[in-house]
Amino acid sequence: VGGSGSGGGMEGACFAISATSSTGTSFECVALAEGVGAWSDGDAPITSIPAHLLGGTLLRTARASLQPGSALAVTAAGSDARLFVIAEASRSGGAPGRDGGLVRALATAPGWLADSGGAPSCGSTDSAMTVFSTIVQRDIPALLPEVTEPDAAFFLIAVPVVAGNFAVSVLSSSSASYDRMAVVEEGVLAWKDRDHRFIGVPPFLLGGVLFQGPYKDVPDGTVLSIRPNARSRVYVVLEKSGSGGLVQSLPAQGWKAEAGAPRWHDTPTMATFGRDCAAGCVLVLPPTSGPQAVLSLIVVPCSGAPVAPVEVSCVGTAGAHLQQLEFLPLSEGTPWGCEGQRLTKVPEWMLGASYLRGLSTPGGPLAGTRLAVRAAPPSVVYALVEAHREGGSGSGRSGGLLPDALATAGWEKRAEAPEASSSTASAGSAGGPAAQLAVYARRVAAREVVAVPPLTEDGACIGLAVKVDVEAFDATAETSGGMELQRADMQETVIAWSDRLFRYAWVPTPMVGGILFRGPHSGTPSGTVITVTASGACRVYVVVEAEYKGGTARDGGFLQSLPQTGWRAEAAAPSWNDTNSTMKVFSLKAVEGAEVKLPPTVGDVVFSVVVVNIASSSDRLADELRQAFRSWDRDGQGGIRKEDLDSLLTTLCPALDDAGRAAVLAEADPRGTGKISYDEFVSRVILGSPG
Repeated sequence: VGGSGSGGGMEGACFAISATSSTGTSFECVALAEGVGAWSDGDAPITSIPAHLLGGTLLRTARASLQPGSALAVTAAGSDARLFVIAEASRSGGAPGRDGGLVRALATAPGWLADSGGAPSCGSTDSAMTVFSTIVQRDIPALLPEVTEPDAAFFLIAVPVVAGNFAVSVLSSSSASYDRMAVVEEGVLAWKDRDHRFIGVPPFLLGGVLFQGPYKDVPDGTVLSIRPNARSRVYVVLEKSGSGGLVQSLPAQGWKAEAGAPRWHDTPTMATFGRDCAAGCVLVLPPTSGPQAVLSLIVVPCSGAPVAPVEVSCVGTAGAHLQQLEFLPLSEGTPWGCEGQRLTKVPEWMLGASYLRGLSTPGGPLAGTRLAVRAAPPSVVYALVEAHREGGSGSGRSGGLLPDALATAGWEKRAEAPEASSSTASAGSAGGPAAQLAVYARRVAAREVVAVPPLTEDGACIGLAVKVDVEAFDATAETSGGMELQRADMQETVIAWSDRLFRYAWVPTPMVGGILFRGPHSGTPSGTVITVTASGACRVYVVVEAEYKGGTARDGGFLQSLPQTGWRAEAAAPSWNDTNSTMKVFSLKAVEGAEVKLPPTVGDVVFSVVVVNIASSSDRLADELRQAFRSWDRDGQGGIRKEDLDSLLTTLCPALDDAGRAAVLAEADPRGTGKISYDEFVSRVILGSPG
């Protein structure tokens, strides 16, 4: 029981989507466009459709035809797909939506993303829709939660996507390189300069990526940095008696000793330490001590992530053939696609990006094609467009993106760009045409979707590349049940929870601009632990219900447990739609790379988590320094010792090296008294005031 429909592609493309119901309800598949009816038996038009959904496949059934007990399965053929569930979240007056119980279930289900890319409108103005999405792998059915309530009002949209592969970069501060990789299996070669092999490999390491470094020849003081492009668990496998001091220093930095380690000879002498790493974040190992550290790095991607490392959707009346698209590392000589050309003079800042090959094949894509990009980590998305070509009319095949469409849509033109040169001759020679490209860029937050303006001309010669934004601050919040909390920009009127359209009416200034992590309004299981990680020093805020007029506050035990574990009570808290509810805020400062675990919830809880980058403004950094200074100034004299400030800067600004700290200290204590007034220091050094 079900249907299928094309979601775009060249003639001959074979993307199709189908849905089945355990109760026999059939689905109709139609191309999504403004004004299309949401249900097969009604006149409720879908309007205000976000750009990344236009051209997708709408799977609809008769309204309220799915009764309690219905279970749905959705299968994609021809390519992977992103499946969107659009459900009624609320009605006028704040009444719950007629969602069949799906919103609450999806808000607490691992692998589903409460999508912040915008929700379409549907028919009546007295209802508001919310969106959840997940990746559907080709030919593998995706199961939706069971419908539990009658009169369900929801529909499905599928958009074909090409997903980028899992990738990890490992940087070494010394001559010890970790540039050889292997899949972890029994008998895998452990190091690149010895024939020693791992045996007795624990199951949790199998299938991971092993970075093979030197055996013992690791210089004293070597620091290794690991950055995956998807959420992963990073393992360090050490020789206990020759770990370079890491057996002691890793646990001190939050690494967990694992139960099991591989062997490379008969005697079990190895130990394994592990730690989670969010997409795009960097884990920095402590420096090794001594000249003969024996270690290996293994990175295992976490299963069930709601977003692939990189996703590009391609839909339209005649888009690129999805089966021809693939991701490659962008480098000098990467195939461009048009007339056998290759990319040359690639700017250094683009090298290593995930480049989507196949868009610039001869003859396509055609007018009407829509492209959108989503990445798991914060990223920079580059659109490469043919601006000028030799041997033709002179003007490039931009698909209408030049000269103004990209700039009007908020893309920034870069001064440098690669060239597309013939693979058989130098640019401009008789061996083939050459082209000058233009590059436009957009910075996007983690999981944020960015749409390329629709192509308006046939035969576009374009490309897309995505690179992790190493300068961006990012954070994650995940439940002990494996669910990632949805993120949004913390501003007034922001939706506060993922399953109800209640909004924060007022937000305290210190929290404005932070990352709001929102889960369900209620229904968080008792005993849930929230883990927060961030790529830089930050302040974590927990907003929790403290009072409820005429009832019991749903505080989850946080009113007692947070102060007991070192969280500071704040003076101001956001307010939301329900005037009977009063919220309270607690906060905790976290250093770069730290894991912050909230106490387990007890009973029902209404809460949100907000993470603010300490370095996002000079005022925020100054405020954090003043608070830290006061904790050092135990006798209340208004100043601290120079050596205490050095320790404080090491904690708050881990990226500041010895020379940088020395320069700050010299400016903070120009007279060399050894004691520093923190008000003067903050004004002079941080805020830049004269004096």
